[in-house]
Amino acid sequence: MKLQLLYNEYLNLKFNRGLPSVSTDCFEYCLYEDDSAELFFIGRENESFIEWADELQPKDPNYTVNPDWKPVLSAFFEHLDVYDELILYYLLFTINKTMSIVKVNPYNAMNDFMKNYCFFS
Repeated sequence: MKLQLLYNEYLNLKFNRGLPSVSTDCFEYCLYEDDSAELFFIGRENESFIEWADELQPKDPNYTVNPDWKPVLSAFFEHLDVYDELILYYLLFTINKTMSIVKVNPYNAMNDFMKNYCFFS
């Protein structure tokens, strides 16, 4: 996955630059009627990226003394522990929130400004 391609597409949609869509590896943007947009897996119009990530949300190991479960991806990454899995989830969540486009209104104008300032300046 190349994040730069996703950010290019985000900027294209967010600021109505009118550039041709960039081909991304696994994701595409779906535009809603209110001019917001969200990431979807290519070919999966019924489930957004954040809905998929929510299904993977692990239990928080910080609330138990000795976590006794294995991460979902432990079969593929044997060195992954429950703390790493939680970090991966928050990383996926952050990428999605950074890449989603919401309709700017007085309530979220500051959040939108800070997101643009922090990630695109």
